Amino acid sequence: IMKYFLAHPRMLKVNNDVYLELAKLDYNECQALHLSEWDSIQRWYLESEIGDFRINTEALLFAYFVAAASIFEPERAGERLAWAKALILVETVDSFFSPESASSRHQRRAFVREFQSISRARDYINRR
Repeated sequence: IMKYFLAHPRMLKVNNDVYLELAKLDYNECQALHLSEWDSIQRWYLESEIGDFRINTEALLFAYFVAAASIFEPERAGERLAWAKALILVETVDSFFSPESASSRHQRRAFVREFQSISRARDYINRR
């Protein structure tokens, strides 16, 4: 390995303890941020009682992992959490209306009507 570095003197400037320490600090900061976000999304999960709708913490972790792997910049934490929560909400609605579910056609229509009603109200508010 030393022969490589001697043959490529530019690599000696990159391979030093300062960069290594900066990388470790960056990693630790990133890890702390993700841990904080994970705590936040777990609190949301418990407070919103999503578990009552057959969504487990494994699905929650997967949703957060997908979001964190796709939106990795530290300053985009809000987007990561929104993406993970949206994915969980979609899975919740999907599981509620799955063919195995006991929900009736009437319940599905009521859900769609309520959703449309809320959407129209928000459109009205946004236009004001």
